[in-house]
Amino acid sequence: MRWGSLSSQVRGLKVILANGTLLELADPAADVHLWRALGVSVGRLGVLAELTLRIVPQRAVEKRLQD
Repeated sequence: MRWGSLSSQVRGLKVILANGTLLELADPAADVHLWRALGVSVGRLGVLAELTLRIVPQRAVEKRLQD
């Protein structure tokens, strides 16, 4: 739960609406209600054309075996 769900990592998206227009949302704070609606719409509000995700650097993994 430290990093949240996959949908909470989205930082920007482009959606093609039913009338063919491209809607770009770059900031979740700009339109909170639309952002939340698109997050749970499962494609009903439009086709998700592009997503920008927040990523974190991967830490090096070290494996040790002890007897």
